[in-house]
Parts: sequence; C-alpha cells; structure tokens
Amino acid sequence: MKYKEVVVIGMHRAGTSMISGIIHRLGIVMGESMLGSVWSNPLGLYEDEEFVKINKKILNNVNSNWYNIPDRREISTVDSQIIEYVEDSIRKRKKHGSPWGWKDPRTTITYPIYHEFLSNPYIIKCTRDVTNIAMSLKRKNDIPVRKGKILAGKYFERMENTIPNQLPCKTVKYEEVLSNPEEEINDICDFLNISPDQKDLQKAVSFVKPKSYLRLMNWVKWFTNNIKKVYGSK
Repeated sequence: MKYKEVVVIGMHRAGTSMISGIIHRLGIVMGESMLGSVWSNPLGLYEDEEFVKINKKILNNVNSNWYNIPDRREISTVDSQIIEYVEDSIRKRKKHGSPWGWKDPRTTITYPIYHEFLSNPYIIKCTRDVTNIAMSLKRKNDIPVRKGKILAGKYFERMENTIPNQLPCKTVKYEEVLSNPEEEINDICDFLNISPDQKDLQKAVSFVKPKSYLRLMNWVKWFTNNIKKVYGSK
C-alpha cells in the first residue's frame, strides 16, 4: 500500500467519525491512541488524541474554539512552538512508512498549519444536510438551530477554500453512505487506491449498518406492516 496521509475533515455532526471508522477498518491507521465512544457517538469518535490536543492548542492560541472559529489570517499567527509540535507529531508517524491519517473536524480550520509537513495528503471532505447537522448540534450541544446552520456554512466554506487545489480530494455525503454503504465504501477505496480484502470490506459495511441496527430496522418494518394490516382491515 503506497504511503499517504488521509485527512478527514468536515463540520461536527457531518459524519466524520463514520468515515474515519470506515477507513480504519479498511487498513489505514487513523490514530495511535483514539478517543473512545460517547453517548452521541456510541460506535466511537475515531479521533487521534494527539491531533485533537494539537488542534485545541492551535485554536486556543488564537483565542478561538471549534464553535467560534478564527479567520485564515489568524491561523497563520500561531506560535512557533505549536508549529514545531505539529511537525514533530507528523514526523513520528512518518517513521512507520505505512499509510496513516487522522480525523478531527477542527482540522477543517487548522489544516494550513499541517500542510507543509505532509508528504502525500489525501483529503476526504464530509458533508451532510445542513438542517440535520443543526438539529444534531441542538441535541448534543444545545446550540440553537439557526446558529448551527450558520456554523455549518462557515465550516463548509472553509473546507472548500483552505485546501490547495492540487491535492487529491473526495467529497463524501453522509446520507449517501448510510443509504448505500457498499458502493460508497468501494468509491473511497478507489480514491485512496487501496485494495482491502473482502473481510475488511465487510467490516467497514457492518460498521455503517451494524447487525443490531439492521435487526431494529427489520423490526420497525415488520411492526409498521402489521399496524397497517390491523388498521387497514377496519
């Protein structure tokens, strides 16, 4: 497998954890020490703890955070010590010689700090219906829906305008992965030029729609059909 760095970006609640989990199951390590699951992401965040720490340092250094994002000029003023930390973290992972990557929605904002230290970056941009993102933010962070939509728009704008045009990029839509995981996962493999075995492919598909989910959906379908029969017969 040719060396590359896979960087998953996108707005919070736009499916970045799902995509990172898929890629991890396809054989590309997406974190040496990853954050665990939380109530809002029961299958796991798939975030490398060190890169989350770096991103928080970057944003804190310019008096910002993930929901109060800095402009591009401010990002360029980050302290040199933090830039050295970024360089060192990437150098350590390069030593392994195998493909690797990371996911943190904050990287949508901080990517320019990383770019010069990457050798062969592949960028995956995660998108989702803005209203659904805003509703999810409301449930998770109690952010007003209107503000959530505005914030998502800012992330999407930054996602399109901070990544150099010459880099290989792929846009992945959350809803399409859920509705047709096999096809979307094969497209991701083609983009990354990887050939996982059938077992790993099935692991990735099952991660998107685990057996418990499929059982629930089958039960809902059965229940709905029987309700229709009961009420339809009256």
